[in-house]
Amino acid sequence: MSGPSGDVMDLIRASSVLRGAVMEELKSIDSLLNAWASSGEPGVRFAVAHALSCKRQALFELWTALQEVEEGIFSGTPECDCGRL
Repeated sequence: MSGPSGDVMDLIRASSVLRGAVMEELKSIDSLLNAWASSGEPGVRFAVAHALSCKRQALFELWTALQEVEEGIFSGTPECDCGRL
C-alpha cells in the first residue's frame, strides 16, 4: 500500500500550519482574557475587549480554513458516525 500523494501531503502540511496558528490564537485569547479580567481600568478593558473581538474573528477564519483543508485531505473517505462513539 502506498502513502498519500504529493497533493495530499501538501494539504497535511498546510493543516499542520493552520493548527499551529489556531493554538497560538487560543493562547493569545487566554492571555487577553486574563488581562481583561484583572484590569479595573475601563479604558484598558475596552481596548482589550476590542482586541479579543479581533482575535475571535481571526480564530474563526483560521478554523474555517482548517476545515476546508481537512475536507481536501479526507475527501473520498467514509464519514464517521460520531454519535455511535
